[in-house]
Amino acid sequence: MQEPSLLEWLNTQLGQPRVQRLTRFTLAAVTTAVGLLRLLSAGGQDVAGVFLLGLSAGLWVWGLSVRTPAQPAGAGVKLPSLSLGVRPSPRSADPEASRAAMRRLLATLRLPTALLLALFGQAALTSGPNGVLMGLGLYAAAIFVFVGTLLYDRLLGPAPAEAAPAAASRLTFRWLLLVTAVLAGVVTFVASGGNRFRVEGVTAWIIAVVAWVAATWETTTAPAAWWARARERAAGMLDSQGLVLRLSRWSVLVGLVLLVGAYFRFAQLDAIPPEMTSDHVEKLFDVKDVLDGLRPIFFERNTGREPLQFYFAALVIGVFNTGLTHLTLKITSAVAGLLLLPYVYLLGRDLGDRWLGLLAMGLTAISFWATAISRVGLRFPLTPVFVAPVLYYLLRGFRGGRRNDFLLAGLFLGAGLYGYSTI
Repeated sequence: MQEPSLLEWLNTQLGQPRVQRLTRFTLAAVTTAVGLLRLLSAGGQDVAGVFLLGLSAGLWVWGLSVRTPAQPAGAGVKLPSLSLGVRPSPRSADPEASRAAMRRLLATLRLPTALLLALFGQAALTSGPNGVLMGLGLYAAAIFVFVGTLLYDRLLGPAPAEAAPAAASRLTFRWLLLVTAVLAGVVTFVASGGNRFRVEGVTAWIIAVVAWVAATWETTTAPAAWWARARERAAGMLDSQGLVLRLSRWSVLVGLVLLVGAYFRFAQLDAIPPEMTSDHVEKLFDVKDVLDGLRPIFFERNTGREPLQFYFAALVIGVFNTGLTHLTLKITSAVAGLLLLPYVYLLGRDLGDRWLGLLAMGLTAISFWATAISRVGLRFPLTPVFVAPVLYYLLRGFRGGRRNDFLLAGLFLGAGLYGYSTI
């Protein structure tokens, strides 16, 4: 006999009048209590308390509206809306199936319970000194549930013996490049003291990242063969009489959607939106610091901000001569909003097919919220423009098991840390 799914079990349980009444009456009681407390604490002048009492009245009526199954003849007359009888379950004859469904339900709730306990513990800790003990207790309970789940479900159990050699054989490095990456990383750390970008620090940083990726990148082509192929392609381009560009119909369609997205982000950008806020002014002060020769890694003004937008804005001013203006900031955010679209397409394509990717990119191109944060000139779009490729490469990595996809996901995640704190 096939065991019922969790959804089937929930449907059966929630279909019982007793469960429905208990659920509705509990909601009504809680709403009544909260409403009365708000009214008493505010001296009867709290609008929200009055609203909650009105809502609770509706919930009480809603609870009384639950009806029981029709009574057989001769069973007497009962108020159908007040009886606590239980509707017969179609699986009541198979209690083992119900118990198995309950075990599956509890198994799915263990980790979410640990997360909720930790969140409530954090809320208690940040509420003030009086919540410290409760917060620590909730955190302890969260750790207990989490560790218990790991042990009970054997989530950290050893890998199968036959899989261990295969996993170990793939963990290979190019050790010379790996040592180079570590040493360059140490130089980067030392040369970045005082919260300042320096030439030697940035150079070592680039070397460290490139060497790390080169040391861990998986390839079936030897470096000598790769260089030979690159030279052949370069020679072919130099010897050719002209440049041939082939575009498929699909490429043209994708390009048109990108053009629509570009229009929504750049059309009348100088005028819409029209006015700056204090945040824009603070950011222009940071851009001025860069133009004046300062090179901070983290900008401390206005509670602190990551550096990517300010250096990009300084580059925009140097190339397009837009000055310390609202338009300069809007150009930086509009470019970020446009760069998001290709990865939305790729992510949708991998989740479904190319039509789903095109639809996702098209909806993002004309979305009010995606357009608004792209034109406002603040750092908001610097989160999705990095999150989209991270999700794309993570998805590819989990599906294909390729190390290179995880490396690319890490690169975009690391770069995103310099964009906006919500990353």
